[in-house]
Amino acid sequence: MNFPIVKIDRTTAQEWLPLLINKGIFAKYHELPTMESVLENKRAELGVSSLDPAMERQALAEAGEYRTKRFVFRDYGHYAVGFDIKMYSEFLNEAEAYVQDQLDPSKIEAALREIHLYKLGHKLSMIILSEAYKQRKYEELTITKQTILEYLGYDAGSKHIYQDIEEAMFSLRWLNYIIYHYKTKSTMGKKSKTMGNFIYNMTVDNKSYTLWINKAFVGCIVHVLSDETAGLSESDKRDAFSRGYFNYPTAMLPMTKDYSTPAYLLTHFLVLDSGNSKLNDDEFKVVAYSAARFMAEAGIRNSRPERRMRELLKALAEVGIIVRTEPTLDELELIKPSAFDNIGLRIYIKK
Repeated sequence: MNFPIVKIDRTTAQEWLPLLINKGIFAKYHELPTMESVLENKRAELGVSSLDPAMERQALAEAGEYRTKRFVFRDYGHYAVGFDIKMYSEFLNEAEAYVQDQLDPSKIEAALREIHLYKLGHKLSMIILSEAYKQRKYEELTITKQTILEYLGYDAGSKHIYQDIEEAMFSLRWLNYIIYHYKTKSTMGKKSKTMGNFIYNMTVDNKSYTLWINKAFVGCIVHVLSDETAGLSESDKRDAFSRGYFNYPTAMLPMTKDYSTPAYLLTHFLVLDSGNSKLNDDEFKVVAYSAARFMAEAGIRNSRPERRMRELLKALAEVGIIVRTEPTLDELELIKPSAFDNIGLRIYIKK
């Protein structure tokens, strides 16, 4: 397969798709504490009758995961992601029962077990957006199952992956989520963005998927596909492409076939980042941030500093596009875990 270089909306790839890397979102839905119980426990702990907004934000961030009638929340302090359960009432064709809070728990559990995204869901999203660019359409887009296998680095004999793809496609079709961004970890001032489903319609046959993609995820690439900017002034064109886009080499998908999730996410981030303009040269792109930033982009959230450090070092050693780092991996090994998050780290990638 000739793996094309395609254009992907930058906001979608940098801010939205990484949210798919959430494992077992609904696996223990009924075991999760409710948002109200989290706040009630905090009120009891502090011996107060009410919490101010900062206390509420702290309590929910500490809980990390909780539910409401409609959402399962993953809370990271500065932002929280709510994964919408309402779609299951529609999927089960029991909307009226859902409104009355009378859904059969066994049917909910059966549907929830079908939700699988994680790394494969992220890769399938990139494949779908790549094919949208390649085929110049995002409605009634047909992608063969063979094409998907090749993007993922598998051959037709890899039967074990078919069911995983089916389940991830199901999830992309039905999972709807909302993002809450907070000004700081201690404030309740927030902005919300309801994303909708990545795929809003899908048909499947033995050989292919035919998809209708949510225009919000296609982003500014819509203007590339339809040439909607023809005849616009330069300022209007800048507005149309304000979200930005980048050139994505789809050969990264099969290359990362056997990568761990942190290594895959780190590769994704390094490809998207434009590098430090003061450090880039004709030969290398230099991505320079604190170790903590690289950990966050790699999805490394362990509470123990030593574990976070080890996971990042392992991912750095695994990523094939990295030419070298400053400090070197050997030098990074000698840093105390308690100080590791705040060190400056430069990663060199050949242009």
